[in-house]
Amino acid sequence: MMSRRSRRRGAMLAAVTVLLVAGCTRPGGGTGVPPAGGGTPTTMDHSHGEGGMAMGPQYDHPPTQEQLANLRVLVDQTRAYARAHWSTTTQVMADRNMHFVGIGDGAHYSSKPCREDKTPSGTPKPHIDPTHFGPGYDTLDWTCPESVVMRSGRLAAVMYQLPDQMGFADIPDMGGNLTQWHGHPLCFRSNNPDSDDYYRISGVQIGNTCSGGVYRGVSPMIHVWIADNPCGPFAGLTRSEGSCVDIDL
Repeated sequence: MMSRRSRRRGAMLAAVTVLLVAGCTRPGGGTGVPPAGGGTPTTMDHSHGEGGMAMGPQYDHPPTQEQLANLRVLVDQTRAYARAHWSTTTQVMADRNMHFVGIGDGAHYSSKPCREDKTPSGTPKPHIDPTHFGPGYDTLDWTCPESVVMRSGRLAAVMYQLPDQMGFADIPDMGGNLTQWHGHPLCFRSNNPDSDDYYRISGVQIGNTCSGGVYRGVSPMIHVWIADNPCGPFAGLTRSEGSCVDIDL
């Protein structure tokens, strides 16, 4: 017979899995197919159901050709580096320099050193720049991503995340409606950025409180999918994290 503690933990993990690991879906009433000849979408629903977190209308435009060129570099470099270093969960956990911490859903692993300079107690690197990124830059550094996403023990995506004190007003316009930033309020074991438990989920969210742990909003994040994704290389995991755009870089 399962203990009460085991049942609570199972319910918590199930709830987080529904939030974070659901499949990408298309919005109702639209095909998700870019206009003929253009190769870019013309509109995007950036609404979010979690805590009122949403991208502003200024991001609802097709990416420019310059933005697409920059994003191709980001996608190609991210995929190549991640495949070479973290293709399996075993490799992820063996990378001592990255100090990945499993958040508790079996899918997301946060890199403590790559997040530490983005927490309130850390020392930030140069601020994000949508045209200059890579090693040494804050947030869009493929050698030091904030998190990786695993599915069935294999690498599914890399996740970049803004510093903890930043919100949707700080998102760079790096790709218009192609780049689908999103966020989540969750319950965590600790509010101390120096502890591994700062990154581990705990309890069940009930409104703006938790059955256990600390309720905390999570700064905006964006995925780069390792394999082709029908919703685009920067697609969210759920409908609330953005619509399908069907564009291949």
